[in-house]
Amino acid sequence: MDSGPARTCIGCRLVCPAAELVRLGLQADRVVTTTSSAGRGAWLHPREECLRAAVRGRAFARAFRRPVTVPPPEDLMAALQAQVQP
Repeated sequence: MDSGPARTCIGCRLVCPAAELVRLGLQADRVVTTTSSAGRGAWLHPREECLRAAVRGRAFARAFRRPVTVPPPEDLMAALQAQVQP
C-alpha cells in the first residue's frame, strides 16, 4: 500500500511518509512552518528530540543551503505542534 511521498526528517534522519512530518520553509531567511510546496523546504518530526538534534547539528542551514535564522526552540516547537493539531 502506498503511503504517499517519503521525506527525511532533518533531526533524526529517518525517512517517513510526508504526512508524519511538518514542512519548514524560509521567509526572509527565517525558518517558518509552511504547507506550501514551492521552493526549497525541510521536513521535521513535531517532536522535541528531533528539533534539538536539528539545532545541535546545524541541519537548518544545511537543508536550505544558506545561513538562516532559527527561531527560539520553544517558539518553533509551538509552531510545529500547531501544524499537527486539527
